[in-house]
Amino acid sequence: MIKQFSENFRKGFWTALYEYLIVTLPVAIYVMLEAIHKKSWIVFITTPEWSIATIFLAFISISRYRSSLEKSGGRIFEPIFGLISILSLILIVGSTINAYLSLEEETISAIVIRIVLFIVSSMKFLVLITGSKLLQQSK
Repeated sequence: MIKQFSENFRKGFWTALYEYLIVTLPVAIYVMLEAIHKKSWIVFITTPEWSIATIFLAFISISRYRSSLEKSGGRIFEPIFGLISILSLILIVGSTINAYLSLEEETISAIVIRIVLFIVSSMKFLVLITGSKLLQQSK
């Protein structure tokens, strides 16, 4: 039988989606303006500026989640939090290297890696921010 999401989860998810847009929209607007200026919509996908959005998402999600855990009085299970932190570090370093290499020469593999990093960072952001909102609501 299909079980529906709880009201708290839906509120947390919508809040996370709102915050996601706050983080990514400035980058998207800049990239869109650049694409319009260059008269090429392929720039919207290929530009290394998306690496900056990936870095923002990776850093903000882990920071907000840690803060919510501490404020809720919940116990932080350090090994799991350490793994999440390592994932964030990999996303940040990978995106930084990707952006730097893309400034030299843009390749298909660099674009694919950038897209994968952005998707992983986006999913991590939505999960952690939704989780932090659920923690705040349960407090």
